[in-house]
Amino acid sequence: MSIHSPPTINNITQPLNSVINIIGGKWRALIIFFLHDRLMRYSDLKKEIPNISQRMLSLDLRKLEKEGIVTRRVIDEKPIKVEYKLTVIGVELSKILHSLHAWEQKNMQSKLTGVNAEAI
Repeated sequence: MSIHSPPTINNITQPLNSVINIIGGKWRALIIFFLHDRLMRYSDLKKEIPNISQRMLSLDLRKLEKEGIVTRRVIDEKPIKVEYKLTVIGVELSKILHSLHAWEQKNMQSKLTGVNAEAI
């Protein structure tokens, strides 16, 4: 017998809203996606996501750092370099985003070819 209470709208929506708040916006999920298994400099991220403004990239990186998803390391050289990488929980979230990407690729391909999803 489970000691957990049955799902309610509140104990389902609060965690989902929390995650959506972290990855929400136009760019944060992409930033996490590209940082998946590598260390990247700010300029490299900007190249991977060319349509993001410098202001938005900076704001979203700060937000992700505040949320504990990304770490920032300043290298004291001339010129100064800043590197970003995912934290342990950032890597977990990135794996979920990569799974969502794979799901979308698979299911959008089925949709494009006219294959219908089977009901469970």
